[in-house]
Amino acid sequence: MIKDIMFVERVEGRDKPNYHKIGIVMIKDDGKMSIKLNSVPVGVWNGWLSVFDQKPKTSGPIPEVESGIEPF
Repeated sequence: MIKDIMFVERVEGRDKPNYHKIGIVMIKDDGKMSIKLNSVPVGVWNGWLSVFDQKPKTSGPIPEVESGIEPF
């Protein structure tokens, strides 16, 4: 199972926060987890990240996966 790691940015004057995907967490059947961060928030970041189920992609090209990557 793969889940998205998000930085939730609260913006003054807006009802809804901005969500920035910064990486993924991979969870194996035995419960072991691996985290891949593509970026790290700076500035107003308070150190907290949120994990969400991935939303199904509706359009666009399928990204290619690098061969030989073994996250576990």
